[in-house]
Amino acid sequence: MKTRAFSQIEALVAVAAIGILASIAYVTIGDVATSAREQRMSSDIDTLNRAVKVYLANGGDLSGAESIGDVVTRLKSAVSSEDASASTGLTSSMVDSRLNFKTVKRGQGDQTVSWNAQTKQFEVAQSQDGVVTEFYLDDASAEETQSTDSRKLAMSFAKESGWIWDYEDQMPVNNPPGTTPITVTTPSPSPSTPTPSPSPSPSPSPSPAPPSGTLDPPTASVPAGTYPIFNYDMHVALTDPNPAGSSKMVYSIDYGAWLDYSAPITVQAGSTLSVQSLALTSDWSDSRKDDILYEATPARLAPPVISPNYTSFGYFFNRTIRVTLVNTNPTGASDIMYRINGGAWELYDKAFNIQRSKYPTGAAIEAKAVSTDSPYWSESTVSARSIPVVALELAGGATGEFSNPGGTASLVTNLGEQGLSSSSYLDWGDVVRRAGDNEPLARSSMDFTGTQFSSVYEGERFQVGTLDYFNGSSYAFDRITGLSTGATSAQFGISISLTDASGVTLATQFSFDFELINTTNAEDPNNPWADADYVRISNPTATERLYIEDRTYEFRLEFGDSTDNGFALFDEFHILEWEGATANLYGTFYEIF
Repeated sequence: MKTRAFSQIEALVAVAAIGILASIAYVTIGDVATSAREQRMSSDIDTLNRAVKVYLANGGDLSGAESIGDVVTRLKSAVSSEDASASTGLTSSMVDSRLNFKTVKRGQGDQTVSWNAQTKQFEVAQSQDGVVTEFYLDDASAEETQSTDSRKLAMSFAKESGWIWDYEDQMPVNNPPGTTPITVTTPSPSPSTPTPSPSPSPSPSPSPAPPSGTLDPPTASVPAGTYPIFNYDMHVALTDPNPAGSSKMVYSIDYGAWLDYSAPITVQAGSTLSVQSLALTSDWSDSRKDDILYEATPARLAPPVISPNYTSFGYFFNRTIRVTLVNTNPTGASDIMYRINGGAWELYDKAFNIQRSKYPTGAAIEAKAVSTDSPYWSESTVSARSIPVVALELAGGATGEFSNPGGTASLVTNLGEQGLSSSSYLDWGDVVRRAGDNEPLARSSMDFTGTQFSSVYEGERFQVGTLDYFNGSSYAFDRITGLSTGATSAQFGISISLTDASGVTLATQFSFDFELINTTNAEDPNNPWADADYVRISNPTATERLYIEDRTYEFRLEFGDSTDNGFALFDEFHILEWEGATANLYGTFYEIF
């Protein structure tokens, strides 16, 4: 079959139609390509901004990042292995390690990407010079060594302490004030581009009713701060500032377990008190957590008080002294150390005894308070107390009596005549006058008078009394029996009442044997002392001993300081015939062991 060819007119019409269709296709395809680039750029920016937020939320730091390259490098970094072990967040890179970017030339008015260091966001702007940034994946970039950084989280696993967490306050990652989100929209299609019909949207669900507000944290009666260490332990009360019934208050000490608040809280120096209000109804949300740190200014500990039950060692009493050290510092803040006579320091845990036998010259006690590992207390000054040895300083008085006079069966004494067992006065001899005898007669006698004494020291003699002796003239022999009527001996007992320096009184008695020596009178006018009678102390040391606590004392007696007509020689007292004389009697205490 033969066909007809196009006429020239028909050919021109066909060419014109094809040109119009080509123009429409070019415009349509060009608009679609531009829209696709802008959609991709918008998607890339949105993805990168989300990566930035995740990076910051996990402790990342973009301070100092001024360019797109700086930001991409940090997003591609990972946490160092040392920090990763303690991190509670993401430790890997935030973007694909192959991510790279480049700039290309396009026409003015095209959209480009820039980094806003203030808002920490990637933003879209219209290119003024035709330079457009594009992001793409580059395998060569993945082969580079991955950089590391250190991310600081508000809470991390503990590195050194025995607690589970290391915690540090950190502001939440939010868009800075004044940030305006930029939404990239596709330009409206040309009239020649068919617009797809929108798909039907589901009906929106009703929004929940917002809470009435966020609760305020509790108010502490003592605000955070630094206080004198003497103020601790402190009692802190909490006040709920929220409407009644809307919340309850909880607290924790040093990030420990949370407890319901019911009464004032005891806090120590260096403690952190955490408080929070928890909502009791759905109309409110929980308050923020407030951490209140209580610090203290250091201070020096007070020295201990040294308290002995006696102030000095005595000879008779207080030979053992009990020492108590009193710690006036807060309980648990310090220990007490002490030493005696410059020895090694010892830890004090209870009262201790010191003995005079161990410290014969006295004891010098020193004590100090030392901190029990508290940074707020420093060591005290040293307190000192001297425990001297007081010499045997006694006061008191003495009395003495004679008893058991010795002699022959014809002995005549006042004790026998009066039926007395003892007396401070003793005389002896027969004075019954014989017929035709005109010689004067008088009995020999001794009379003891005790004295009071004071300021008596161990090893030093002190006067206990006086002895009056009269050398009389009596018949030496009984006229019937021919036996002597004079006394040849007598016992002398001295009672001493002692009061030491502390006011303690002690009564004791010591016994001595006196020998009564009656000489035969030669009546030589040139040597009257040959006729002198005398008394001798057989043993100047008493047979009795004095025992006080762990010490033993002996008592010695001696004559001294005689008046005229007599003289004393330690243990003897001589008196001229038919004369009387007085001698002092002295006693001495000796510590023997």
